[in-house]
Amino acid sequence: MQERDRGIVHVLAGADIAWFKGLAARTTRAFEPLLARGKEAGTVHPEVEAGDVLTALRMAEAATPPHDAPDRERLARRVRAMLHRTLFTGR
Repeated sequence: MQERDRGIVHVLAGADIAWFKGLAARTTRAFEPLLARGKEAGTVHPEVEAGDVLTALRMAEAATPPHDAPDRERLARRVRAMLHRTLFTGR
């Protein structure tokens, strides 16, 4: 994230480990009601947890090719498809 958006470095530079842990906990809690609704609707796999979503997003970001890659759109679509198969039921 810092490589992509250098403006955030100034905000995060003064943060300590407790701040980052708190941010991680708040982010995880924010996903929990969304996952619960998705599971109730049958669109999210029952075993998916908030940490899984956060990990999948990081993996997808890492797998997305650079902006100047010649087949970037095709590869980005494949990454999104893998992300969806991992988390969602397809309903």
